[in-house]
Amino acid sequence: HVDGLFADGLVLDARALLPAVFMLVPLLLRWDVKKIMACSILAGCVVSLAVQQMSPAALLRCLVLGYEPPAGMEMLAGGGLLSMAQVAGIVLLTSAYAGLLEATGLLDGLSSLCKRLSLRLGAFRTTVLAGLPVAAVSCNQTLGIMLTKQLCAPLWQNGKEMVLPLENGIVLLAAIIPWSIAGSVPCAIMGVGPECLPYAFYLYMVPLTDMLLRRR
Repeated sequence: HVDGLFADGLVLDARALLPAVFMLVPLLLRWDVKKIMACSILAGCVVSLAVQQMSPAALLRCLVLGYEPPAGMEMLAGGGLLSMAQVAGIVLLTSAYAGLLEATGLLDGLSSLCKRLSLRLGAFRTTVLAGLPVAAVSCNQTLGIMLTKQLCAPLWQNGKEMVLPLENGIVLLAAIIPWSIAGSVPCAIMGVGPECLPYAFYLYMVPLTDMLLRRR
């Protein structure tokens, strides 16, 4: 039981749900994402200080280095700004690759192919389907999103329209590629092999269902 497992190190009551409330309620009100995240982080800090009785120094160390839980709660360890350094580096590097490919025009031929394909399948289906080979080549979601956007941008009037097909396409499909970071890392954490990926129904049923139900 959760209470029995974490009761010795954490205060578990309704007050601990405040960060989630400050995340969900503004989301329903369609606030800007940055404002929502700022509200949730601030609420988390207040709960840590006032409810969990964490000292300001411990909170600062947690924000920078990550949370260090008491013995028996190791599953809660992690987080912090430093843990995002590698992710930030990957984003910067993949952004550079995407910029080079766009500037050199190496993707123009593939983009024209996607445009012709969209005349038969529609922009949504084409964008989702384009994400599968891109995910296999890019091996991570960040570069995959950027490359798919570059390939399929001419199919859409503005970038906002591409959010849903990118989310239901490359973001999910990257995780069913065994050699992709999105697929291999979770498998390694769980101690299983790529043979488990066919059972990850959500990852491919969402894009499949979405493509079947779309008119364009």
